[in-house]
Amino acid sequence: MNSATLRVGTWNILGRRHDQQLSLADEGAVQRTLRANPVDVLCLQEVHFFDGHPDEQLCRELRIAGLTHFVGSPLSPSHLDPRAELGVCIAARFPLRDQSVYRFANPGLRARVRGQDWFLHDKGLIGADLEVGWGTRVRVYSLHLFPFFEFGVGDADVHVSRMWRELWQYVDQLSGSAGVILAGDYNHTGRAGAAKEWSEHPWTFCVPQGMTTTRIGLSLDDIAINWTAPPDFVTVRDTFSDHHLVIAGLPHAGLPGGRHRRVAQSKFPVR
Repeated sequence: MNSATLRVGTWNILGRRHDQQLSLADEGAVQRTLRANPVDVLCLQEVHFFDGHPDEQLCRELRIAGLTHFVGSPLSPSHLDPRAELGVCIAARFPLRDQSVYRFANPGLRARVRGQDWFLHDKGLIGADLEVGWGTRVRVYSLHLFPFFEFGVGDADVHVSRMWRELWQYVDQLSGSAGVILAGDYNHTGRAGAAKEWSEHPWTFCVPQGMTTTRIGLSLDDIAINWTAPPDFVTVRDTFSDHHLVIAGLPHAGLPGGRHRRVAQSKFPVR
């Protein structure tokens, strides 16, 4: 790896299921995807947890692909397997420290979607300090936001603005003193505009307009950073899931803040 560039990926893995049949992907499918598209840090969404423990096969394949450090948390019951929960994770080649988890306030919406009764599952994010050796504190988050569009809720709705305000108030606490990577399934195409409206800091969103990240042709996944230098590259790779693997090469140049320093206690405690 170029020491001045960090390869960061985000991937909604759909419980390690195939998009159409929802059958389990072949053993080795995750490993092969990452061997062909290596990353230094991978933010995962819709990871299955069983009795509080992450999918063993997934963890095994991540380790084989060189991502030997792992943090994760379940967030909600799984709609794919009644035995499991779905959650968010971070896997990395570098140590991950000071894990934190945050769940968004759930408005409890219900809707009839594609012939099925849906209710809004809990969403949130997991964060950890990444010991990449850049001399500046770097914190990475894997997030999964509410799919309000599936419930007929538009971007101007109060539920959407409440979620954006909650997100940006939570991550803004760190943004002035550290490099922050916010990668995941945003479930919204208007994320950059929401950041301008609700965040106190400027954000660079890596996925360019017109680049789709899902099988249904929407741009829902992204990697946002709070430093000025644009990504060296952005690639999107089709996978067995309904979401593609998005990878951005993040440069060391332009990182905010100085040496590692502790921040004040969050006003949004873990729930």
